[in-house]
Parts: sequence; C-alpha cells; structure tokens
Amino acid sequence: MTAALAARFRAALPPEAIVDDSTTLHERYGRNVTALRRRLPLALRPTTDEQVAHIVVVANAERIPLYPFSTGLNWGLGS
Repeated sequence: MTAALAARFRAALPPEAIVDDSTTLHERYGRNVTALRRRLPLALRPTTDEQVAHIVVVANAERIPLYPFSTGLNWGLGS
C-alpha cells in the first residue's frame, strides 16, 4: 500500500518532499517522548500551499488521517 500511496502524492510533490525509506522514517520521524511506537508509511514535506492542498485531497479520497507536526523543538506536545 505504501508504494501505491506514495505514487498518488508523487503526482504533485517533488521527490524530496516524500520520505518513504523505513530507516529514515523511524530515525527522523518515529521518535517521541513516550514509549508509543507507530508505523509511519510516509512523511510528506510540502513547501507550497498548493502541495498542502493536494495532500489533503488525496488523504480525503483515500480516507487516510493526516498528522501534521512542527519542525520546531516542541518535545512533549503531540507525542
């Protein structure tokens, strides 16, 4: 499912905006301040309003929840 889902996002996002490597996902996006472990199929890094809009349209069509997060150092908030 991850490859097919990534393909839907590739239509409107540049390659560097889609992170689907499991090691990178775990190391860069999987850490939090709790013991909770989540499976992250993709991380999307849009840079324009249009890219964000496309992500929302695809997620709604596929009934996939989105979890936005800050790139700041707000540890503990939203973990």
